[in-house]
Amino acid sequence: MNVIIESVHLPDRGETENALNISPEKLKTREVVFIDIGEELSSDDEAQFAEDEIPRNNQSSKALRGPLIKNWSRDVR
Repeated sequence: MNVIIESVHLPDRGETENALNISPEKLKTREVVFIDIGEELSSDDEAQFAEDEIPRNNQSSKALRGPLIKNWSRDVR
């Protein structure tokens, strides 16, 4: 089994139907998975990270962003 991850950054919130311009045949077989980096992790998953490595807790002093708040992806501009 192979997993191929392709990504593109667009000025929307993931609504572009065929952002990678794949063929109609591939479009029928693709699976889109939205990953919410702001969601709470299970305690087992959270235990794998140091506190400052948990994505929703990340705070950038350089970009002056973070930590993530609930519904961050809908509220971000």
